[in-house]
Amino acid sequence: MDRGNNGLRSKWGERFTKATLAQGTLATGLTAYLLYQGVFGVPAASRIVAGGGAGMWLTVGYFAYIIMGVLATMAVALFFRHLELDLKRRFNKWTSGLAWITLVMWNIGVIGATWLMMYAGYTGGAAALPTTSGGLGYNAGQVHSLIMVGYPTPIAIFMAVAVFGAFLGLLDAALVWLRPAKVEAPVEASVGQ
Repeated sequence: MDRGNNGLRSKWGERFTKATLAQGTLATGLTAYLLYQGVFGVPAASRIVAGGGAGMWLTVGYFAYIIMGVLATMAVALFFRHLELDLKRRFNKWTSGLAWITLVMWNIGVIGATWLMMYAGYTGGAAALPTTSGGLGYNAGQVHSLIMVGYPTPIAIFMAVAVFGAFLGLLDAALVWLRPAKVEAPVEASVGQ
């Protein structure tokens, strides 16, 4: 449990920390898979990325996932913890509802957008490799018209979900921050201690 010096829990700090741990676990598995594919895969992920073009989507999607899925989620956990423990602001029924919506929309949007980008980059980059390297030997026009054409719209939809979730999170944080701090009654020392 996330408890501050005053013994209070940060419910939302804990929830976003759990999301960070889940995202970090996924990122670790994904990284291990990509490293394995980079060496032993056919076609090798390293060749796909080195080939540029559509394969760059794999790289961009991976780094975007690490930044948004892991680091940004952790930053929100720390910020909500700060609101609840340091500033002593409390979430009510409505702000907790907004925080749940933020948590769900952000994580679904980030995973959906970035993992689709990586998949598109892998399949498109693999198709562009020569057949001797395990690819399909497609030229850039074929890769984009036969493979990549279907990905921008769903990626944009997932990104919109994530961005709207982030907007709701910022709105929620502002609403909680504007609430008066919860002042706790001082604890009196008992006689004889």
